[in-house]
Amino acid sequence: MPDKTIIADKLQKMEEALQLLIDGTANINSVEELLANAEGMLKLKGICMGLLVIGEEVKKKQVSP
Repeated sequence: MPDKTIIADKLQKMEEALQLLIDGTANINSVEELLANAEGMLKLKGICMGLLVIGEEVKKKQVSP
């Protein structure tokens, strides 16, 4: 079983990553703002990548014994 401090550290990093996503999207009011131009599309791509990384970390934790 992994050390509790390692798990706590990884959870803390995931929480920080989620907070960055929340902070970075706080001023977005609709999906149209993301789809309207290239800058919005880049922001959408960054949001998706951030969520994918967090999701993969969660998946790794579930699969690992």
